[in-house]
Amino acid sequence: MSTQPTTPPAISPLGDLRAVRPHQATTLAVAMSVAHRQAALMREILAIHGKAISLERITRLPGVTVTMINDLPVPGTAFWGNGHWNIHVRQQDPPETQRFNVLHELKHIIDHPGRRATTADDACLSDADEELIADHFASCVLTGEAA
Repeated sequence: MSTQPTTPPAISPLGDLRAVRPHQATTLAVAMSVAHRQAALMREILAIHGKAISLERITRLPGVTVTMINDLPVPGTAFWGNGHWNIHVRQQDPPETQRFNVLHELKHIIDHPGRRATTADDACLSDADEELIADHFASCVLTGEAA
């Protein structure tokens, strides 16, 4: 009996992270819990052990390009362009701030399909809530704990 080598399925970290979230509008408490679970999964994907994490490790995520921009007027921004996700962060910020901002923007990318599907009539989360959730995700990835 001959056996064929098995090829593992292609890994899609963004898909794996998006699979954790509910597919309908949600409450802030549920969204914070989801962000915590996604942060734990992100630490697994990036093989982060302990609290030391380099910006280089965070930027290895397939399908996302991180660029440091001189004099960016905001701490960070995320957008789709040239066939992949882009995150721009301010070059002048300290490395710990850059790490936080990259993860914060990554959370917006993870949640993007859900935001697009939600209309103003059934949205449960405000823009301020979305920012709070992204901060929570970033803090949880960086510390390995609930923020």
